[in-house]
Amino acid sequence: MNDTLLWIGVGTALIAGLWSGYTVFYEGNLDRPDYEVTLREGVYELRTYEPFVIASTPMRSKDRSGMNGGFRSLAGYIFGGNKPQEKLAMTVPVMTSPEGEKLAMTAPVMTQTSDGTMAFVMPRGRTLDDLPQPNSQNVNLSRVDWGLAAAVQYNGYATPERVERYRKALLNWVAKKGYEARAEATSAQYNSPSAMPLLRRNEIIVRVRPLVNAAKATE
Repeated sequence: MNDTLLWIGVGTALIAGLWSGYTVFYEGNLDRPDYEVTLREGVYELRTYEPFVIASTPMRSKDRSGMNGGFRSLAGYIFGGNKPQEKLAMTVPVMTSPEGEKLAMTAPVMTQTSDGTMAFVMPRGRTLDDLPQPNSQNVNLSRVDWGLAAAVQYNGYATPERVERYRKALLNWVAKKGYEARAEATSAQYNSPSAMPLLRRNEIIVRVRPLVNAAKATE
C-alpha cells in the first residue's frame, strides 16, 4: 500500500513538473509584441509599445461559444486558411503547405469585450504587405500602434468576473499615476488551453495618455 502511494506521488510530481515546464519554458517564450517598461509597480506596468500586426475576427457572442468560434476562425487562418503571397522556407515553427502558409503561433490572444472581437498577434517582423491573405472574410489584418499603455498581470483563468475586477483595478491605478484611458481595455491571454492553470499568464492592457493639467501623481 505504501509503495503504491509512493509511486502515485512520484508520478503526480513528474506530470506536474513536465506540465509546468511546458507552460513556463515553451509557452512562456512564444513571440509577442515588443515594448519597453517605463514604470513598474507590483503587478502594474506602464509600457511603450512598438507597432505590431494582428489578425482579428468578430465574435458572435461574448460567452464561451463566441470565444471558441473566434479562436477557431483565427487558428484556421494561421494554420493554413489563407492565400500565400510567398513560399516560406521549411523551418520550425514556420512552415508552408499546398493548402496555404502556416504561421508561427504567437502570444497573446487578445479580446475586447466592448465590441466582441478576438485577435492573434502576428509573428514579429511580419507586415501587412507580406502576410498571406485570409481565406475567410471574417478574418482581418491590421496594424496596431498602441504607443503608451498600462497593464496589470494576473494568473489563472481569465473569467469575465476576473477580467472586470482587474480592469477596474488597472483604471484606478492609471488615474492615480496621472493618466487616463484613451481606448477600451483589452484582455490578453498568453497561454493555450493546455497550459497549467496556476501558471497561466493573463493581462488587462489599456492605451493611456497623461491627464491634461493633472496634478503630480501620488506615489
